Amino acid sequence: MEINHRQLEKAIHRSCKTKIPLFIWGTTGIGKSLTTKKVAKDISKEKTRAFVDWNRISDKEKQSLLVDGTKRESSYIYADSRLVDRDPTDLRGLPNLNGKDYVEWKPTLLFKVLSCDKASGMLFFDEMNLAPPSVQGTAYQIVFDKCIGELALNPDIEIIGAGNRAEDRANVFEMSVPLRARFTHATLMPPTVKEWVDWGLENKIDDRILAFLQFRPSHLMADMSKLRDAKSQAVNCPRTWEFSSTMINGIEDIEELEIYTSECVGDGIAVEFKAFLKLRDKIDLQSILDHPEKAKGLELDMKWSLISAVSEKYREDKKILEKALGLCNFIEPDFGASLLRMIKRQDEKHFSNNVVKCKNWREIAEKFGKYIRTTV
Repeated sequence: MEINHRQLEKAIHRSCKTKIPLFIWGTTGIGKSLTTKKVAKDISKEKTRAFVDWNRISDKEKQSLLVDGTKRESSYIYADSRLVDRDPTDLRGLPNLNGKDYVEWKPTLLFKVLSCDKASGMLFFDEMNLAPPSVQGTAYQIVFDKCIGELALNPDIEIIGAGNRAEDRANVFEMSVPLRARFTHATLMPPTVKEWVDWGLENKIDDRILAFLQFRPSHLMADMSKLRDAKSQAVNCPRTWEFSSTMINGIEDIEELEIYTSECVGDGIAVEFKAFLKLRDKIDLQSILDHPEKAKGLELDMKWSLISAVSEKYREDKKILEKALGLCNFIEPDFGASLLRMIKRQDEKHFSNNVVKCKNWREIAEKFGKYIRTTV
């Protein structure tokens, strides 16, 4: 079944509550891993345990989780394990005879910690079907029985898997029926532009990108089936737009912006993005703030460029807040809502403390209150 990101969060929560592993299908770069990690963080808060990203902590910290039961009891361990980087012995461990007449298996440190008493967390097998069948086969027992040979994981360890589909051109291996039968399955849909912009506003994605994608929504996500014919090696998708936001942060030079955007999402889109940003040169921002009725006659692309320019202006000069609010009365509601959300996130404290003092506050609150109520 196809689901959106909000539904996926609920599905992961339900999987963890019922202890039934979930496998998340979906094209590359749309947030499967990001959503899974977000839910792991949410669960750690619900359990009042410290979130521990196994892949980001030092060897010393990992060893302390093995020997210190008190630390395990206060931690929620999130481990992203990529099976494509492993062979079967990495999962089973290594045999150790120890001079005895039977074999003992020494597990990896991760699985040893996850098998300890008081351990709690999530084992995430990302890109699982990129692993060859021999490695996937070794995961059967882990997924279904939470065991690795004779070593049992703590019952409080949740298991989630994720991978691309064959049509995503990700060079995946077909998952065997026995392995598929050990999971429940859901397919994550790419986010709509509105969904991604909502996420972007909460996660400090550059306003210029948010405005551009609302103007050109088809550029958020590439058609993966056509990438083989594309001239550029870069792929436009939610993940690479996030890369682009980081790359252009603090950059104003238009030529630099084009280069960095091209590196992330491709040449063609970078050229369009550059042209979109150049529209600002045609806008007399101060004149429009002083006479907001002038915004009525602007073309669609100019209006999207305008609201991103106003947002950046507010970041530099908080005194324009009242004029920015006044502009909302002369542009369509979609533009007004986007503008308010953009300027709110530039400085939430200042916005919250001063928006109610603006003379046109009541009118704006009546029209757009649902978009800004979280801060006032």
